[in-house]
Amino acid sequence: MADNSKLTQQQELFAQNIAKGMNDTDAYKAAGYKAKNDQTAQACGSRLRLRPKIQARLRELADEARAPNIMDRQQIQSRLTEYAMRKEQPDEVVPTVAESIKAMEMLSRLQGLFIDKQQVELNGALPVMIRNDVHE
Repeated sequence: MADNSKLTQQQELFAQNIAKGMNDTDAYKAAGYKAKNDQTAQACGSRLRLRPKIQARLRELADEARAPNIMDRQQIQSRLTEYAMRKEQPDEVVPTVAESIKAMEMLSRLQGLFIDKQQVELNGALPVMIRNDVHE
């Protein structure tokens, strides 16, 4: 953990709360800051979050939370790109064409190029009857 003596206790609590997933308003209030109302807390929390020291601390907390053996998005895309391009891997195995195609498909999904179909069921919905009652 880096030297956080630059942050006040409330700033550190605010950063910890944001890192836990709280929104600006809740993190601001939970850190002990006082505000007249939620709008004021939200505005102050948003400004606080933009401070360079807070941004740096949030990056540190995110880095600490990321397990060393879990790939981030960029690492995943890089590895899939290597497979898609059929580059030689560290263990000297060249991916097959099928593996290359699968890697390209996965990359496309990660980049939002595919839209997955979803089946929607409406339980308890009234049936719809379409009538052709338009007179010509």
